[in-house]
Amino acid sequence: MKKVLTLLILFSFTAVFAESFENFEEWLKDNQGKFARCRPTFDGNEYTLCDQTKIEKAELLKLFRMAPEQLLLYLNKDKKIKIERPCTQDNSRPFCVPPQARSMFAEMKALHGQFLPLENTILIHDQATTGSIVHEYLHFLQFNNPNMVWGKRYKSERIQIQKELLQKLDSLIIQTQAIEKDPNANKAQLKPLLDEAVAISLKIKSFSLWQDLIDERNLFLLYLQFGKDFGASAQDLALARKNMGFICKRKDINPLINEECELYPIIHEGQNFREEIQKLIKKVDPLERQLELQAFLDGAPEISSSDDLSAIATKLSEYIFEKNGIQADNSSNSRLVESNILPHTVVKSKKGHCVGLSTIYLLLAEKLSLKASLIRIPNHVFIELCRNEICRYIETLRKGQIVAKDFYQKNFIANPESLKGSFYFQPLSKANEFLSSIYLSLGYIAGHQKEYDLAEKYYRQSIDDDRRFPDAYSNLAAIYSAQHKNNLALTYLKIALEVFPNHAPSLLNMCILLFQDGQKDKALEFANKAIQADPTQVAAYQVKAQIHEEKKETKKLLIDYLSILAINPHKCQIIEKALQLPLGPKHKIKLEKDLANQQKTGSCQ
Repeated sequence: MKKVLTLLILFSFTAVFAESFENFEEWLKDNQGKFARCRPTFDGNEYTLCDQTKIEKAELLKLFRMAPEQLLLYLNKDKKIKIERPCTQDNSRPFCVPPQARSMFAEMKALHGQFLPLENTILIHDQATTGSIVHEYLHFLQFNNPNMVWGKRYKSERIQIQKELLQKLDSLIIQTQAIEKDPNANKAQLKPLLDEAVAISLKIKSFSLWQDLIDERNLFLLYLQFGKDFGASAQDLALARKNMGFICKRKDINPLINEECELYPIIHEGQNFREEIQKLIKKVDPLERQLELQAFLDGAPEISSSDDLSAIATKLSEYIFEKNGIQADNSSNSRLVESNILPHTVVKSKKGHCVGLSTIYLLLAEKLSLKASLIRIPNHVFIELCRNEICRYIETLRKGQIVAKDFYQKNFIANPESLKGSFYFQPLSKANEFLSSIYLSLGYIAGHQKEYDLAEKYYRQSIDDDRRFPDAYSNLAAIYSAQHKNNLALTYLKIALEVFPNHAPSLLNMCILLFQDGQKDKALEFANKAIQADPTQVAAYQVKAQIHEEKKETKKLLIDYLSILAINPHKCQIIEKALQLPLGPKHKIKLEKDLANQQKTGSCQ
C-alpha cells in the first residue's frame, strides 16, 4: 500500500507541474506579439520595462555616477544582494572567491556578469563596467517585480518553472544512472525515464527564446533608447548594441522584431574571441604560455582601407601559408590529431585541419577588426569574410583559395536539399559558436582514443556553447553506445533528431543502434532515411544488406551490394559476396574484372 501511495503522490506532482508549464507556455505564446511590439517607456519620472518592472530615473542616475567598486558595495549593503567575483592574486578585496568556486566564471565574458535569482547573487568579473553591473541589478529587479503583466509575474514565474524542470531532470538522471549501474535492474524501466528526460530538456531549451525576447532585449533597448539620459557610457551603449544584434540574429526572433533589428545590425568587432581561445587552451594545456600564437597575431599583415575584399583575403592567406609556412593537413586522419585543431599548436607545428586553420583566420580577422564568420557544414568548416554587404568564402584546406559558396554544395554535400531548415551554411560570429566547433573536434579525438569521460566532457561543452547543431548530441550518443549504455545513446539520438530531423549521421547511428537491439524493421526505416539525407552512406547500405541477408531477400541484397560498390568500388569483400548471388552475365563479368584489377593493384579495402 505504501508503494502505491508514493507513486500516486509522484504522479500527482508531475501532472500538476505539467499543467503549470503548459499554462505558462500557452500564456507566452498568446502574448508573443505583445512582447515583440513592446518597448521600454518613460513617463518623466520612471522607466517601465515590458514585464512591468519599474525603475526611477533618479535611481539610475545615482547608480551610473558610481565607480564599479562603489556600486558593488552599495548593492551588497543597501540592496542585500550577495556579490561574488573571481580573484587570483589580491584576495583582500571585497567579494573575492576562488575562480574554481564557480564554473560559470570560466564561461562569463570579461565585461559581463550573471544574476542568479535563486541565490540572490551577482557574479561579476573585475573588468566589468558600471553599466554591466547595473544590467545585472535590473535582472534582480525583474525577478522581484511585484507587478503583473497580462495576468502573470513573468520572470519570477518563469524561473520557478525552470527550477522545477531542472529538479525533475536531475531526479530522472539519478534514477537512470542507478538503473544503468544495477545489473539486476529491469532495463525496460529506462525507456519512459529517458523519454521524459528528452521532453524536459526540450522544454528547458524552449525558454531561451523568451529570455532573449523579453528579459535581455528589454534591457538592451532601455540602454539604447534612454542610456544617454541616465549616464550610460559609450562602452555600455556599444555593448548593448552588439548584444542586441545577436538577439536579432536568432531566426526565431528576427521575424518578430524585424524593423527594430534593422536599427541594430550585428557588430562584429570586439568579439573577444582571443580571450575565449586563451581560456580554452588553458583548460586543455594548463602549462602552455601561447607565446608563438601571440607572436603570430602580432605580426598580422597591414590592411589598407583601399584594399578590396579579395585583396584582404589574399593577404591573410599569404601571411598564413607563405610567410609562416603553415600547411593544410589533408590526410585521412587529420581530424584525429589534436595539434591540427588548437590554434597555438597549428602555429607551432605548421600544420592544421580545417577547424584549426579557420580558427587562426578568425583570430587574425579580430586582430584587424575585419568582419569574419565561421560557417559549419557536416564534417567541415570554412570562413566567410565580408565588407559592405560583399562576402568572400575562404577554403582553408586549399591554401586559402577564394571559392564560390556553391563550391561546398557541389563538393561536400551529397544532398543539399536535406540541409534546409538547419543552421548549416549560416554565418556564425559569436565566440561561443566558434568554440563549439573546436570542442566538437576535441571530443571526436578523445572518443577515437577511447578516452570516453574526456570525450563526454568535450561534447557536453560543445552542446553548451551552441545547441542548434545535432553533431555533438549524435557523437555523444556514439560514446554512450561504445560503453554499452544504449538507453542513454538512444536519448541523445532523439535529441539530435529533434534539433535537426534530416541529420544523416544521427539517422545512421539510430539505424545501427536499432539493428543492434534487434529491431530490424525500424533499423531499415532509419537506414532509408539516412540514405535519403546522404546517398553516400555506405554503412546504411551495409546494415540493409545484413537485414536482407538474414531475411534471404536475395534481390534486395544484390541491390544493396551494387549500391555500396557504386559509392566505393574498392570493397573487395562486397564484390566477392555479390558474385555468390544470382547475376546476369554482364554484371558478373564486370564484377570479376573489377575484383581482379583491385587485387592486382592492391587497392582492396
